[in-house]
Amino acid sequence: EILIGITGLLSPLLLDAASALYVALHAAAPESLGVLTIARLVCSFAILAIPTTMMGITLPLLAAAVSQRTGSAGTRVSLLYAMNTLGAMTGTLLTGYILIPAIGIRQSFLLAAALNVLVGVVALLLSRSRNAPIESAISDQKSEIDQQSAITHLKLSSLSVVVAVSGFASLGLEIVWFRLLLQFVTATTEAFTAMLTTVLGGIALGGLVASLVLRSRHDLSALLGAAQAMTGIAAVMSMSFLLWTVKQGWNTMELWPAVLTAIFAPSFFMGLGFPLALGIATRSASGHDRAGLARRIGGLY
Repeated sequence: EILIGITGLLSPLLLDAASALYVALHAAAPESLGVLTIARLVCSFAILAIPTTMMGITLPLLAAAVSQRTGSAGTRVSLLYAMNTLGAMTGTLLTGYILIPAIGIRQSFLLAAALNVLVGVVALLLSRSRNAPIESAISDQKSEIDQQSAITHLKLSSLSVVVAVSGFASLGLEIVWFRLLLQFVTATTEAFTAMLTTVLGGIALGGLVASLVLRSRHDLSALLGAAQAMTGIAAVMSMSFLLWTVKQGWNTMELWPAVLTAIFAPSFFMGLGFPLALGIATRSASGHDRAGLARRIGGLY
């Protein structure tokens, strides 16, 4: 968290350097789409690589920190995932509609960077004062059998493929949504904020529902398959329904009605998928191997 904040605080300098590099390359090869595309990629990577890598580390570490027993880890991690996404949704709304208009882009990301540093300092203080209760290593035999049998429906290697393809489709779908919805709404900061907020809100709600499902002994493999299928079905039906409402003359060309109609339902099923996959992986983990649990979650993430 502290490193995320530090790189955020350095963002003005990095953005200025990236702008200078891009201007120079554009002047050298103004008509070369390939050169300019590579330049954009290099500049984006230089600014985002470190903070986003640090962001990717946090969930596995949190999972290991809160999971004394792996049997309940799926539910806890799902809650963390949902709360993190709710925070992202809130940050998106506040930044797009309040902070940027009120204090500007530069001050907005400086504020976000300062919050990251604050979170990191609080985490360090918690790590010094935390006195976790020692739990018994004896686990219920039936629970162990259930945990081991759960993974027989879907091996970890297959689970990794499912998660990878799901991530590919989900992020690709978000880009397609943004492109398609620009046919209905004007490309503004508010439009992007509304789209991203809706995606994150649906994912967060799906994560919360998944945390409830993971408390049960349902066949998670079947539920994961259903969630993936419903994501695709909902994506097609939601966009088709939006087009139908426009033809019928309904007032769905406005920003929020269009975005909610097209995006929210499939985003909800997206939010179900990843926590269910984590539930399958954590149910198969040995009773108290928190380091192994963190590795497994990190790999899937």
